[in-house]
Amino acid sequence: MGPKVGIVRCERYDDVPDALPGLLELIGARLPEDRTVLVKPNALTAIRPEKNVTTHPALVAAVCRLLKAKGNRVVVGESSGMMAGGGTRRAMEASGIWQAAIGAGAEPIAFEGQPLVVKRTKGTILGEIALPRILFEADLVVNLPKLKTHMLTRYTGAIKNLYGCIPGGKKGDLHGLAPGPLEFSTVIVDLFQAMPKQLVIMDAVQGMEGAGPATGQTKHVGRLLVSADAPALDLVAARMIGFRDDEVPTNALLKQRGLMREPEVLGDATPIVFKRPSWLPNRIPRWATTVTRPFMRFAAKRPYIHENCTLCDACRKICPAGVISEGKRRMRIDHQGCILCYCCVEVCPYGAINLARTRFTADLTHRALKKRGAKNAQDTP
Repeated sequence: MGPKVGIVRCERYDDVPDALPGLLELIGARLPEDRTVLVKPNALTAIRPEKNVTTHPALVAAVCRLLKAKGNRVVVGESSGMMAGGGTRRAMEASGIWQAAIGAGAEPIAFEGQPLVVKRTKGTILGEIALPRILFEADLVVNLPKLKTHMLTRYTGAIKNLYGCIPGGKKGDLHGLAPGPLEFSTVIVDLFQAMPKQLVIMDAVQGMEGAGPATGQTKHVGRLLVSADAPALDLVAARMIGFRDDEVPTNALLKQRGLMREPEVLGDATPIVFKRPSWLPNRIPRWATTVTRPFMRFAAKRPYIHENCTLCDACRKICPAGVISEGKRRMRIDHQGCILCYCCVEVCPYGAINLARTRFTADLTHRALKKRGAKNAQDTP
């Protein structure tokens, strides 16, 4: 019998506190008492919770309250994609996570500036990595991912959420080390092998489809998922939104390494098919990267910056290729050096960057959004 993955219906975030105890009961999860627990949400960038880019604060608060009721010390930790000083705290505050943690009696922290320990990964690209010591001092890590599609890895869930445990600019460095979908997915799986075990509770009340993880469209799912096995939960969630196992690189790699077993699903896993991000460059295999590079440069979607840019510098800070600079009215991207990692799109808190194959089509899309009353990509109806 494989690892258990529990699923319960939860149509509104107001219903999360009532749904959580039954969700945990499905898999027989027992919360610790009088221990230290680290809660890891997804606070990708500084954006309001109703945009459904980040873990909803209602789930963070409900989980923290359950843990505090057991006498635990609860720490809510994250390192966002915003590399500027204080960026993680701004992301956690804008998304409501910081306030939710404090309101529930927990201690919110940014992983930047925390003591680190170096861990071996047993990986193929990432040999070792410096991670916050609190991850390994805690008696339990509770991973709170958001159900979303992803422009580079196709799907993002429990395993991908662990990337936010890497503090500061190292995340951007690793994107530069492994810019392609398969290479970057390999880094994520390498990282997973250095992590302690987690209890995963996925926010799938509202998900994101299309150009996730930051500029897609909200998709109502009305569910919460739980598992003590992160790979198993990712397998179930990816299947639920319409992906085959071999279409999600992280899931395929986990299977190859013997880290994923067929799960036992408890609850309603009825499919709710999500719109997918563009297939380019996701379907290009590793062996074909060099051969197809000219085609990729022509056909793949590139990031373009529009007039609602505020020169906040978040995109330049995270760009692993160092090809973003400040212009007079907006940031500028040197597309000749762009490695198509889409980090800039992910972290832009104003939705000022969209993806297109040409500047002309980028401007058309941007104008269409404005006509529909959307101020930015995250406001897409």
